[in-house]
Amino acid sequence: MTGYFTAVSASNLTSYLASCKDSVEVPVRQSALQKISSTPTVTQLLGGLKEGFDLVWSADDSLCETCKASGGQCGYNQTTAAFSCYCKDGPRESSCPQSPTEAQSPTEAQPTKPKICPPPN
Repeated sequence: MTGYFTAVSASNLTSYLASCKDSVEVPVRQSALQKISSTPTVTQLLGGLKEGFDLVWSADDSLCETCKASGGQCGYNQTTAAFSCYCKDGPRESSCPQSPTEAQSPTEAQPTKPKICPPPN
């Protein structure tokens, strides 16, 4: 992968970036932009990004909705390079498992047996 960066905003860049397979536009703070523009190095770029920036992430909403409906939080697993649903018991591929009480309907729930005391002696 080859990476390039520019510290300017220009309308002609939009058409240029459209020809790339992937591109990311990151609005950085003005103070970071001044440092990056004065000395355009990767070190300055990383320093500017560390100062903070806004990010809009568009994900597969159907996967995320399924995950959230099961009680999880949507995420991304860098090791597998895939979507991950973060559940109370750990990460899952798509959704969190239901607890046994949620999985059973009221008619399927096991009745509680009363304790029977032996007759007194």
